[in-house]
Order: sequence, then structure tokens, then C-alpha cells
Amino acid sequence: MGLSSFVFLSFLVITLFVTMRKSLSVVENTFVYLLVLIININATWIINEELKLVDVTEKTAPYVGFLLERSLIIPMFFVIVFNYFYRNITPRAIMLTGFIFLIFTLLLRKFSNMLNIYQYKQWNLFYEALYILGLLLITFILHKGFRNLIRKEKRELLR
Repeated sequence: MGLSSFVFLSFLVITLFVTMRKSLSVVENTFVYLLVLIININATWIINEELKLVDVTEKTAPYVGFLLERSLIIPMFFVIVFNYFYRNITPRAIMLTGFIFLIFTLLLRKFSNMLNIYQYKQWNLFYEALYILGLLLITFILHKGFRNLIRKEKRELLR
């Protein structure tokens, strides 16, 4: 059940990304995806394996569902959210998009917990929300810096 659900969610997220109107360039979308992927893989490794705050199943099919969530669904959803952030730059729209993103991510983690992909030991959804918000803030700040760097390089090339 877990594997088929996460394969469907992966397909759904990729389809949503492909069909949406993108406000970021290909380079910016790639930057956001790779940044979130690197941070998310390392953070889940530290949380799960080093600190042992979360147990991840060792059964093959649910573990592949975990890998799809960690390495595809979450980073692609960040890319989708960032495309919406830069489409509607009003603070209210950014807050609403961020809130919807947080709720979706927490529901996804709760769903994983219900399917026994995760077993929380000394971790809960509040810590998960703090982690997701921190990751969103870090990604937003680094993307702003990356975007300013790209604009600066374009101006220098046009001179």
C-alpha cells in the first residue's frame, strides 16, 4: 500500500510541476530542487540514523516509498511552492502558499506514519513542522542570494 501510494503521489507531483505555469527559470528550478534534495537527504540521515529519533522500516516496498518521499516528492513540492511564491509576491499569498505547503507536508508525514514507514521515537509532527519551516526559510534565503547572483552576472555580461 505504501509503495503504490507514493508512486501515485510522485506521479501527481511531477504532473503538477510539468503542467503548471512556471515563474522560475530552469536553472532556478534545478537549484531549488538540488538544494532541498541535498539538505533533506542529509537531515533525514542525521535524524534517522545518527540521532535515532525516527525508525524507518526495513521492508523493501515501504522503504522505496520512503525514498520516493524524501528524494522526489518533498523536493519537487518545494519547487512547485517556489514557483507559486514568485508568481504572487504579495505577503498574504506567500503566507497562504506556505501554510498550505506545511499542511500538505505534515499530512504526508502523518500518512507515512500510518503506513508504518516511519515510527516516531523522540520525534513528532511539531518537530517535523519546525524542520519543514526551517528548510523553507533556508531555501528561500539561499534562493534569493542565488537569484541576485544570477542578475548581477547578467548585468556584467551585458556591459
